[in-house]
Amino acid sequence: MNKIKFNNSIILDKSFEIAVESGFNSISVRNVSKAVGCSTTPIYTAYSNIENLINATKLESLKVIENLVSYKYTDVEFLNIGVGKLVFASKYPKLYKELFIDHPDNEIEKQLRDVYLKLLNKDLIAKYMTQEELEPLLAKMWIVTHGIASMICSKSIKEYKVEDFITMLAEMGEQLIFSILIKNGNINKYREEFQKRGYKRIGHKFNWNIWI
Repeated sequence: MNKIKFNNSIILDKSFEIAVESGFNSISVRNVSKAVGCSTTPIYTAYSNIENLINATKLESLKVIENLVSYKYTDVEFLNIGVGKLVFASKYPKLYKELFIDHPDNEIEKQLRDVYLKLLNKDLIAKYMTQEELEPLLAKMWIVTHGIASMICSKSIKEYKVEDFITMLAEMGEQLIFSILIKNGNINKYREEFQKRGYKRIGHKFNWNIWI
């Protein structure tokens, strides 16, 4: 009879599913082996101990966030970063709560900051702002989106769609961006190139009635 091989990928996928459903604390050798349909031996063979598997699952969560913040929801990378973060919180509230509220992981936050800055430097605004201006801008977006994401996780919002996130953050983000560009004198150049590239502003207003 051929032996079934349980590779790292299968084990990690099941561990991630457990974390999504019940949080990282629910990841145990017994729970994962049951989900995979194997004995505990393949788990130890692949990851040595449960701490390594939990850390690998957190890194898998990081990859999911990277994919979501890299998605082109709009023409503005700065806005896409914020929207992607809120999409993650809405899809994976338990993961967001554990990673960024209950048990903040400084290493993951540092890695995400590097991802955000890399994306932000691809944005048109990077052409008209210095690094010293971009970093505080990113910090302000982090604060705003973290507050909204926390409300999503606590179910303090009646309903939400990606379009709601885009509209809400577009209003706030535009104010933050324009305040810097007006101050450094690049607002007109930015607007001209924005239009020349065929980018579109988010014109409609956010419906604040979705809040409880």
